[in-house]
Amino acid sequence: GKIVMSTDIKELRNQMRSATLGSAVFKKEVIEFNDFEFEVRELSAGAKEKVRKLAGIKIDKDGNIELDQSRYTANAIVASVFIPGTDQKVFDVTDIEAICNAPESGFYGVLGKAVMKMVNGDEDKAEGNSETPDES
Repeated sequence: GKIVMSTDIKELRNQMRSATLGSAVFKKEVIEFNDFEFEVRELSAGAKEKVRKLAGIKIDKDGNIELDQSRYTANAIVASVFIPGTDQKVFDVTDIEAICNAPESGFYGVLGKAVMKMVNGDEDKAEGNSETPDES
């Protein structure tokens, strides 16, 4: 049911804003790779849009717009991979080309898969916890 905390409309508005805007909890997942732990964090809607813009677009012969998936994934990795428990990103924009050119069998595949689960909102696999997955 509905909970009305106050009859004062201004106070009610502030309570509703606090219950939404003030309560953002972003999902995160710790991934192990080569004996290091990497924290993959969910991106905000604004950060996702920035990643899309940084990735650029391709237009195919029929005029359809396509996202450059490798650049998109690389930019998402840069935006969402942190040293666990800190606000320090592991990668920066100067790493984009190296990330794009990395083999999918290495860190690109491992971190990229976790990052894309967060970006695409895969609720079953990217739960809001810091548990290290069993698969290594």
